[in-house]
Amino acid sequence: MTGDDEIRGPARRALYRIGFAHAIQLRPWPEIRALGRRIQRRRLAVGVAGIAIVLTGAGAANALVVRGGPTGEIRSDTNVPSTMTTEAASRTTATRS
Repeated sequence: MTGDDEIRGPARRALYRIGFAHAIQLRPWPEIRALGRRIQRRRLAVGVAGIAIVLTGAGAANALVVRGGPTGEIRSDTNVPSTMTTEAASRTTATRS
């Protein structure tokens, strides 16, 4: 079938409309914009939830490190052992009169 005949053109257009009906019948622009805003809000919510999960996990890991393990006692690195001694360096200074 070469060229356009009376049946081929309308049949092709009808099949095209049937096959691509979802693409031809586009939604109105306000509806498309509303869908885009919903997608943006969903992506933002996923990002915020991801950050919250990371921060919560970091806090839990920090708490485990401070405790020394899941069943360990709470330890504090600010307590200085009482057996530790320090030696002060002595220095003589010359005075002029």
